[in-house]
Amino acid sequence: MGHLLERDDALALLTSEMRRTANGHGRLVVLRGASGTGRSALLEAATEHAKDSGFLALSVRCSPEETPPPLSTVSHLMGSVAMSHRAEPDRTEQPDGAEFCRALHAITEESPVLLAVDDVQFADPARSWLTEAVRRIDSSRILLVVTERSQYDIPLPPPSLNRALPASVAIAHTLSPLTASAASALVRTAAPTAASTWVADCVHASAGNPLLLQALLEDVGAESSSPLPEMSAALYPGSYPAAVGWWLDSAGAVTRQVARALAVAEYDGLREPAGELARFLAAACDTDPARTLGWLTAIRRLRMVREGEDGSVRYAHPLSSGTLCWETGRPNAGRRSVARSPTRCSAEVTTWRQSPANCCAAVRSARAGLCGRCKTQRAPPPVGTALRTRSAICAER
Repeated sequence: MGHLLERDDALALLTSEMRRTANGHGRLVVLRGASGTGRSALLEAATEHAKDSGFLALSVRCSPEETPPPLSTVSHLMGSVAMSHRAEPDRTEQPDGAEFCRALHAITEESPVLLAVDDVQFADPARSWLTEAVRRIDSSRILLVVTERSQYDIPLPPPSLNRALPASVAIAHTLSPLTASAASALVRTAAPTAASTWVADCVHASAGNPLLLQALLEDVGAESSSPLPEMSAALYPGSYPAAVGWWLDSAGAVTRQVARALAVAEYDGLREPAGELARFLAAACDTDPARTLGWLTAIRRLRMVREGEDGSVRYAHPLSSGTLCWETGRPNAGRRSVARSPTRCSAEVTTWRQSPANCCAAVRSARAGLCGRCKTQRAPPPVGTALRTRSAICAER
């Protein structure tokens, strides 16, 4: 199986499960991980290895872009089954989950089957076909491998696919960010002559996230002699800001708002430990304080933020917070970009320390486009000025 950096344990697990499945003991394998940790790349490697090992590999990638019709995932896979037998798929009737499972079991008489579903959290709501497939999978030659986003967000997540299933039927493997040494080696491969401080800056700005690191190296890999910029406007062709935008989008509207609020608070000079910072963000963004603190704890574990010598929590590199401040997202109905003064006066920070409620009211006023002092509507600055003098929080309404 192809080499993926620091994924040897996952590759070994999948190889072992393929041998087990070929001997008539299938299983559900859930590859979990935060956004950008390489779940899809691992699934693609597993699919290619399964084909080389004599498996019939059927794959489908689910997407959050639109709400799929019921059993659309099954429809796609049924088409793959028909094509594998050089038959014309029947498109006159809506496929049935039980029918799909019967077709799968019939195929296993000829060869073992790998069923690969990428981003299963976006699969069609009617998951009865998955339940049906898993029910008898341990006595079949079917290996069901799915990827599932697993990251702490402010809203409660839906239950994992393998919840309450015994280990004989389902197992999960969680992908972690790259270690600092592995991420540094990747940077060294792209920029062999880079200084150690530059390499460390790249590792911190990406937090060891493979997607963010690769995107960052696309932007700055040929410019290792210059310091790593602190603003995304200095990056070309802009792969890193695009990757950060995708990372935000995959977290959902509420978490995206809090992530940007944290960047704005940092840019404005607020330096507080995690507990106080979570209270500020929760009040400013109208989120649950406990979940907000949990999110701060989780992204610290993912190395997206770090704790300073003074105990304050901030993003791991100025480029990270700068990109989050300035990244305004794609416009759509129901989203508005709200200006926030880039340099909150010291009196406002003092107000937060003395009275968090008053300060959060000021932040909400700023979000609504009101002057923090006189509460009158203020006109947005010219576009050119705005790019230099304001940061933004995007809120879903």
